[in-house]
Amino acid sequence: MMVEMNKILITGASGRIGKGVLENLDYLFDSSAKIDLLQNKNPIQLGSSRHNCEIINNLSKNKYHFALHLAANADAAYCAKPENRAVVWEANVGLTGRVCDVADNVIFVSTDQVTGSTPLNEGLCEYDAPNPCSIYGKSKLDGEKVVLENEGNVVRIGTMLGVSNRLVDHAVEVILGRSKLEFFTNDYLRPTSLADFLETLKAVVASGAKQRIYHAECRGKIFSRYEIADRVLQECLERNLPVHVKEVIGCENENPRRLVLNTECTEKELALHFSDSEQALDKHIKKKIAQL
Repeated sequence: MMVEMNKILITGASGRIGKGVLENLDYLFDSSAKIDLLQNKNPIQLGSSRHNCEIINNLSKNKYHFALHLAANADAAYCAKPENRAVVWEANVGLTGRVCDVADNVIFVSTDQVTGSTPLNEGLCEYDAPNPCSIYGKSKLDGEKVVLENEGNVVRIGTMLGVSNRLVDHAVEVILGRSKLEFFTNDYLRPTSLADFLETLKAVVASGAKQRIYHAECRGKIFSRYEIADRVLQECLERNLPVHVKEVIGCENENPRRLVLNTECTEKELALHFSDSEQALDKHIKKKIAQL
């Protein structure tokens, strides 16, 4: 069943995940909904949705029934620079507060970098104490606190498959000879699939829950960044593409991380069953390489 709401706000609609959401508005929301898209710097492509969408440049005092808050300064390198701290907190925390002020219900999309590096055997569950592993993660944790204080909900995700993915895209650039990057062999993660993310959004809204934290991430195998790049290379070789490298370069991160979310509580509470990570990654890579 689609989410039935009259007035909806979506921030970050021009971003990688935002574009995936815009392509699935008809799946998420009733066609009668009025949807405002908050535009920052990048232009928003509306696509072929049947929805009544309007691009706005600032938040008005009008109340929304629901807000999906995707907007963030997510460049970890930029966030880590002390001179950018005020800008980062304004984007990831200040704007979050203003979204809460104008919406009755808010879903704040957060990151696995909030939970930080986890033990080898399992990821942190939804209500374990967070331990941010980056300045970006710290800013998103502060944003989470604002949302929870305003009775909103948080959905944490890993690197997203099904939309443009930085790890896969960087690997393609290396393999095609456009860039020279090394890939960490001791830096691990497990991805999120766009399909699972969309299902989670629908389920959270339908549940009517407030002040909850949810984890949306694939089940199964955990990948190093090197393993993801190598899978991209192997797919290129299988398709006999003119690659510029015969193997990807692996190196060790001085501050290795293991970004894994335990989704047990989320899946049980929302009656969801998330995708297998290997299948989701292979599907994403095959589609990406087929477009070259």
